Amino acid sequence: MASLLFWELGMRNTQLDTKEKIVAGRVSYYKRNSKNVLENCPEVDCSNKFAGGGIISNVTDLLIFANAILHSYRMETKENLIRRETIRKFIKEEVEVDSMTSTGLGWFLVEGKEVKTLDGNVANSPFFYHTGAAVGASSVLLIKPGTESSGVCVAILCNLQNTSVFNLGRDIGDLFYNSM
Repeated sequence: MASLLFWELGMRNTQLDTKEKIVAGRVSYYKRNSKNVLENCPEVDCSNKFAGGGIISNVTDLLIFANAILHSYRMETKENLIRRETIRKFIKEEVEVDSMTSTGLGWFLVEGKEVKTLDGNVANSPFFYHTGAAVGASSVLLIKPGTESSGVCVAILCNLQNTSVFNLGRDIGDLFYNSM
């Protein structure tokens, strides 16, 4: 079922991860030891958790997915990945994290007010994002909806464990969003 969804969206480099499968272009995964020296991460079998880290992809495919989410968020058409009403339920505030951030169903929601950007300016556009972390990997998928006909999607994948890529994703999103 998941493979069909990936195929329908045009995500040709996304698949369920299994240890046995040889995947062309698969990266090596790294971590830093207690002396801050890079080491290989141990191999992990993710086939028991496809919904929680057992899918491998690349940035191009993640941007296809993010744009499908953005399209579903903005308007209701028969081409939507999911119904507009459904995606809006996923990003509806459920739990407050702090004064500017809350969580929905699998997504963090940020109001965007008074969030400092890379260039020292203040971003005033809301966005939602999902982070991922696995043995040897870190990621963020960030969506800034914008207007009815615009928006920005950012996907960052890093093959280093315990590396926060959120701030970089937010700053890249702001740079593109502010140039629209």
